[in-house]
Amino acid sequence: MNRGAARQKIFLDDTDRQSFLDCSVKASNLTNTEIHGYCLMSNHFHLLVCSRGANLSEFLKQLSGKYTRLVNKRTGRDGPLFRGRANSILIEDDSQLLQTLRYIHLNPVAAGLCRVPEGWHWSSARCYSGLGTPPPWLDVNSTLEMFAKSAPGGSYQTFLHEGVDLETERLYGHLRWDDGV
Repeated sequence: MNRGAARQKIFLDDTDRQSFLDCSVKASNLTNTEIHGYCLMSNHFHLLVCSRGANLSEFLKQLSGKYTRLVNKRTGRDGPLFRGRANSILIEDDSQLLQTLRYIHLNPVAAGLCRVPEGWHWSSARCYSGLGTPPPWLDVNSTLEMFAKSAPGGSYQTFLHEGVDLETERLYGHLRWDDGV
């Protein structure tokens, strides 16, 4: 994850968001890094990636460098776009991975941008919930298989919406996402 310098926007429009995803794919191909989830907000991003060659820093360097150059060229500015190095968290087990993915997908709900995670176009939530076709570079299958083993008979969408319920309760008290919030 990383945030814009001085909390400034790093995505001005959908063209920027698509450019960022394109840069992510190029960086993943160069560094043998798998992309398992994402959420692009206006001033920050979250990526769930698996670095097969212990080269996460190279992936992030490639991604942030290329994207910053594109934005600077497009907007006529120069200098850093991000506040510094990206922050990463080592995922140690399947449960932590699933909770992290749910956290990533809940970001737009917590920010009040949509009622349900599938409503945010710039996230992998729709693909995980079966409402969209994953692009070839997004690995949802291995995570969904892991989820199926940990919650037989359950769906990721139900798991995700339980998180919406928790987030809504945190923000609004007793209301649930399906109460019209």
